[in-house]
Amino acid sequence: MSEVLLQQILDEMKGIKTDVSEIKTDVSELKNDVNQLKMDVTQLKTDVSELKSDVNILKQEMQEVKSDIVALSNEVSGLKEEQKLTNERLTSIENKQQIIYGQTGSLTASQSKTLSLLERLQSDVEFTYQKTAMNDLKINRIETHSIQKQ
Repeated sequence: MSEVLLQQILDEMKGIKTDVSEIKTDVSELKNDVNQLKMDVTQLKTDVSELKSDVNILKQEMQEVKSDIVALSNEVSGLKEEQKLTNERLTSIENKQQIIYGQTGSLTASQSKTLSLLERLQSDVEFTYQKTAMNDLKINRIETHSIQKQ
């Protein structure tokens, strides 16, 4: 019995030894898995760090874009104000142009009237000149006739 008991103990020891060997293999695999996880976590940390850096760069660029937008908005506001002034000046010029057209029409009418009066005056002067010439001729004839009679 003692041999049988020893054999049983020996068999159990072999079983325990096999189990321990399997446990060692499993622990070794777990260590490898943990090491792989550590490397993965390190890589993730690196990736997250790069992402944070990229996000910070994007934030800075967005600040610059916002600043540019504000500058552009101010420029557009200035352009709108200048356009408003230009439109007011254009309206003023158009109004003055209409006044000038009206005055030009009045001046043209006055000029036409003046030309008509000048033509009439010229005609009157020519008539008077011809009448005076005829009268001078008649006077000259009368004087010549009067001198010859004497």
